[in-house]
Amino acid sequence: TPENVGNLGMVWAFQTNQLAQIKSSPLLVDGILYFTVPDNIWAVDARSGHMVWHFNHPTTEGEHIGHRGVAIYKGWLYFTTPDAHLISLNAKDGTVRWDKVIGDVRRGYWSTMPPLVVKDHVIAGVGGDLDNIPGYLRSFDPETGAVQWEWDATTPSGTENGTTGVMTWVTGTYD
Repeated sequence: TPENVGNLGMVWAFQTNQLAQIKSSPLLVDGILYFTVPDNIWAVDARSGHMVWHFNHPTTEGEHIGHRGVAIYKGWLYFTTPDAHLISLNAKDGTVRWDKVIGDVRRGYWSTMPPLVVKDHVIAGVGGDLDNIPGYLRSFDPETGAVQWEWDATTPSGTENGTTGVMTWVTGTYD
């Protein structure tokens, strides 16, 4: 309120000890903040600033240009990686439940976006700066990681009279 704004001050700060900047929007669930940089997730107690756990996906492949966050569904986090994987982790302790490939990093695919959860679908897409690879979204089963469906966001190269589209760099919206 206008009456107490002068009393506001910093309560805690958290250091990631990473060179990468935090570009993700934090996700707050049950008093825990989840935030990311490429290949890394932190779970931090929102009141104290103490780290609850840290996950690192060791990779040197893919584009490490930033990361935009995680999604959560029924106590499980979903996280994309620069080498185009989708990983499901236990939100309480950061242990990996499954790790699935979204796209082949050797073909030029990568991912930086948080997945989008819609009912029993975890939707993730790929990015890529090459004009010879199609962009697409894949829906994964939140429990098993099995691919449920795939939709081409761009027309595969060589398609006659194909429409244009864009890579899935940012999470879509859903109402």
